[in-house]
Amino acid sequence: PQDAGETGDGVSVPRIVDGGGIHCGGVDEPQTCLSGALACAKRGFRVFPLHSSHGGVCTCQPWRDRKGPGPCKSPGKHPRFKNWQLAATTNPVVIEQIWRRCRGANVGVATGAGSGIFVLDVDPRKGGQESLDCLTHKHGAMPDTLQVITGSLGHHFYMEHPGVTVPNQVSLMPGLDIRCSAAAGGVRP
Repeated sequence: PQDAGETGDGVSVPRIVDGGGIHCGGVDEPQTCLSGALACAKRGFRVFPLHSSHGGVCTCQPWRDRKGPGPCKSPGKHPRFKNWQLAATTNPVVIEQIWRRCRGANVGVATGAGSGIFVLDVDPRKGGQESLDCLTHKHGAMPDTLQVITGSLGHHFYMEHPGVTVPNQVSLMPGLDIRCSAAAGGVRP
């Protein structure tokens, strides 16, 4: 079933933003971010904090300004710390500690065997919908699985990890990518 956007009664449900991550609107909505992280963890998804963005400017920008590498190329879509693959967790106590320390952090979801998922990323700007239509015409409909809408109005299909190595693959077909081994996806409350 699709699990994205508004439910109609004003309740938000998970929604992927383009590039991955729960986008919580920044430091003004830390409880929303924490709730989103806890909801993902309850599903068994290992989570970690991502930077957030304010007016298109990433929260990493002050560091970048001091270090000189220029503007952030993926505002609000990248981890707040190194080794996020190892630190991603489903432990609610740890999640509360992290999001209280990183107020307003967007939420990343670690894909792969540890979370039991991989993600099929369909990007319509790169022909992903046409590629998906071709695959479903040839092989049948997508399975009934968690599906979220990306910022580009594409889709992320959360699939059960098969228990064998599934490599990340960019451009499986035009506009179709697989996010699995130590990759980051995410959701938006």
